[in-house]
Amino acid sequence: MWALEVLEAEFGSDWLSRMLRVEHDIIPEIKMAWFHGPAFVDLVAMALALARCRGVPGYAKVRDAISNDLRDDVRSHGLLQLEVANLGLAGEGSVALEERRRPSGAPVDVVVHTDAAELVVETRVVFTDQAMRFGRELSDRLSGAMHSLAFAYDVQFTGREKPMGSISDAMTAEDVDGILVSIEAAAALAKEEHRPASVEHPLVDLRCLPMPTAESGMGYEMPAGTGRGLDRTEHILREKAAQMRKSGAGWLRIDLLDGTFGFSTWSQLRFPTRVAAIAAFVADTFSHASHVRGVVVSSGALPCHGLLNEQSTRNGYTFGLRRRVDVYRGRETVVVPVLEGTLLEAETWCSLYDSEPGAMTVALAELDFPPLEVLTQAGEVVT
Repeated sequence: MWALEVLEAEFGSDWLSRMLRVEHDIIPEIKMAWFHGPAFVDLVAMALALARCRGVPGYAKVRDAISNDLRDDVRSHGLLQLEVANLGLAGEGSVALEERRRPSGAPVDVVVHTDAAELVVETRVVFTDQAMRFGRELSDRLSGAMHSLAFAYDVQFTGREKPMGSISDAMTAEDVDGILVSIEAAAALAKEEHRPASVEHPLVDLRCLPMPTAESGMGYEMPAGTGRGLDRTEHILREKAAQMRKSGAGWLRIDLLDGTFGFSTWSQLRFPTRVAAIAAFVADTFSHASHVRGVVVSSGALPCHGLLNEQSTRNGYTFGLRRRVDVYRGRETVVVPVLEGTLLEAETWCSLYDSEPGAMTVALAELDFPPLEVLTQAGEVVT
């Protein structure tokens, strides 16, 4: 209730009704917070970010941008600005938002002053592209239908030769109906003849087992959707570099929520190797941008599935952090200095994001609330 009151105070009492008119939905942080732990934590984090930044110069511009344009990308951009600002405040630095550094340029998103360094920052959140979103919609449609078929025919889907089966990422909307016809035919045969039956479709590696013969560990992988990948990310980074030249920003803070940390070839690498690969990509992208001092790439604070293996790694002047942010969320952060002489700034970024775990507990205590573990009754279990 406290978090909802903060959002209403900052965005207006008609905020949710305006969001429904524009987006035809309510953000999951509110819609799911009553039963879903990560959504509840995201809601509390949003309210804390707003409440703690009220006195920061330029805050009203960020708040009004979120309130007046209710699209996901605008809201996420504003919240990323507030995230960086909050970390700066927690580190006892001074912070400004939307500060104009050049008379003819746009304002920079965030400026953080610490005893060690000044960070002049542009921020960007990259979401999945249209191709990946469409692929995931197809995957959700197929998955729902398969759950219904498994229940109706009392079967389990698994691989033909191995415990895990799969459906090709190359499927199209036209393929879904044909795949479901083939799956239902195999399910019916398995039920009728009480034996395993293979799904006969070129995009599917599955068989149906009568449920009494199914074993633990069996299952299948759904396609995640295929986007434009790193070519699109590189294009976005170059656009931001041009914007930074005009605004006077030296650092780019970017959240890649486009599948890079979950579905790309990078995601399959060991963490130190992934950090090195991201650093090489960033260095190549900004090799001719002498005004870009460095880039901080993050996965965003995402739900943790199981215990998070926290790590720190360093490759030259590049730093990688994998941290459990709170009881439900974790983050990977890669700090890549691009210019020489920026090591202190890179170390400052590491210090800011190394302080993120536990920061919400401190902020809640200042408001006389107990820690998230108590609020969510989650104990030490990360789900």
